[in-house]
Amino acid sequence: MTRVTLDLTQLVNDGKITEKEAERLTGMAVTSRAVSIVANLLCIFGALALALGVLAFKPDPGTGLFLSISALAIAALVRFRAFEEWKVLGDGMAIAGTAGICGWLGLEYGDQIGATTTHILLTGIVLISAILFRNAFIAAFVPL
Repeated sequence: MTRVTLDLTQLVNDGKITEKEAERLTGMAVTSRAVSIVANLLCIFGALALALGVLAFKPDPGTGLFLSISALAIAALVRFRAFEEWKVLGDGMAIAGTAGICGWLGLEYGDQIGATTTHILLTGIVLISAILFRNAFIAAFVPL
């Protein structure tokens, strides 16, 4: 993709383009996504800090499960409502929610159902999440 930077005000002042052409070119401009990405990352770190704080004060697997399901619900809302500017937040919440569900399952039932069954269940959960959220980063956790 070729990018061109134009000073539309200067071009209009020099008489090289008309005011109407400047408005048309402004309408085609690609906006910067840096602010949106930074806001998304701050939301992700805020959500993770909140979850860690809650778990530090009330270390209960049920609370961890609730936070994980909440993170997956936020991820699903962002993903399926097509909030494009919040895509990074949705991906981060999907990763955190998936990891939380896997951690809860391993903590609660890992000793009871055996290591092989636990690994199969965790692999299935991660695969389903990767497919559902169309996130290759989650799929990278499958071998782990």
